[in-house]
Amino acid sequence: MFGSMGVSRLLRAVLIPAAMSVAAAFSAADSPALVRHGRTAPAMHEAQRPHGSAPQPPQLPPPPGASTRNPLRLAVLRLGVTEPAWTSPLNREARAGVFACAGCGAVVFSSDAKFDSGSGWPSFWRSAAEGTIAYRREWDGRIECHCAACGGHLGHVFADGPRVAPDDPPAPKSDLAPSNGRRPRFCVNGLALTFAQRAEEAN
Repeated sequence: MFGSMGVSRLLRAVLIPAAMSVAAAFSAADSPALVRHGRTAPAMHEAQRPHGSAPQPPQLPPPPGASTRNPLRLAVLRLGVTEPAWTSPLNREARAGVFACAGCGAVVFSSDAKFDSGSGWPSFWRSAAEGTIAYRREWDGRIECHCAACGGHLGHVFADGPRVAPDDPPAPKSDLAPSNGRRPRFCVNGLALTFAQRAEEAN
């Protein structure tokens, strides 16, 4: 529907002004209203809610995108905008490392679970650890996934991930269960993530 120039104009004309309005009104680092962006506690399905208090997600030192004021990142994290397919460099990221929420720095995915879904967005078949991802069912039936630590919108979860294999490492119990022999597919906006290469790989 839109060529590359059309998408560029759309980003400039609609997404950037909207996100800059949010950034001007709130501080991503200090405002609970922005961090939670109108949500109450993360809406995880009761069957998937861990017993007792959820463990704290693992943290990275704040990456360059954490507590971001970047308008495009804010459009995704705080307004729930979906970036155009095939635009994120993380789509092609194949190094060993971890993917953190660009809003707070919590590690949400690992390269061990990344796979090429052909969708145009970075895709993962499991989260990094128990309780790092929270879920909310949207009006159209899709399941939205967001960072459990700060509420930042990440993307959506679908039931068409890789087929379950006997040697798969165990997925966190808070992840969506496999369906029809397939793992979940976390379809994530690259703008919602930052990547940190593992130290042993970087040396």
